[in-house]
Amino acid sequence: HESTACITPDGRTIYFTRNNMTPEMSKDRKAIQRLKIYSATFINGKWTNVKDLSINGDNYSTAHPVLNSTGDKLYFVSDRPESLGATDIFMADIHSDGSLGRVENLGNKINTLGRESFPFISDRNELYFSSDGHFGLGGYDVFYTQLNKKGHGSLINVGKPINSELDDVTFAINTVTHKGFISSNRPGGEGYDDIYSFIETKDIRELIKSRIYGK
Repeated sequence: HESTACITPDGRTIYFTRNNMTPEMSKDRKAIQRLKIYSATFINGKWTNVKDLSINGDNYSTAHPVLNSTGDKLYFVSDRPESLGATDIFMADIHSDGSLGRVENLGNKINTLGRESFPFISDRNELYFSSDGHFGLGGYDVFYTQLNKKGHGSLINVGKPINSELDDVTFAINTVTHKGFISSNRPGGEGYDDIYSFIETKDIRELIKSRIYGK
């Protein structure tokens, strides 16, 4: 299976998730299926030169790649040994030659003992992700934080109506049009998970503004 792809701003490189088909998997269909992130380059109208990235491993999964707004940092989800919980969000720098730098855990302000997954980064370098480890309204909730040179700002639960009493994942938004999409298994859907569209009526940054009065 191939899924959850992202493409660099210049349109020349794609990162995507694929099943890690080990020899054991080929022999035993009941063996644990793990995931890896691969890259490919766009040459002469075709995607070619598929590579197994250095961040991968055969004993853990690496999935859900997403790039920052400038395309020089790759964020992803993994249950690698240094994870704090079931799955964590990690980051690695992308060097000019396409190689990846040291893998960094985003830390315990973002990652919990639960599951953090489905990261999305807006063109304003804001991180949205789903978690069932932070306090929320239901299963997976969508959370927000502004990325910066020091790490990130305050963590905010996006709240209703994006979040429900069930699982809300794969959030994405266009910060210019303020339109976006969210997947959820909330009541009233057509299937197990449905895709919903929304319009942001108030910029989420308004929630973290404060006013100070005094002398």
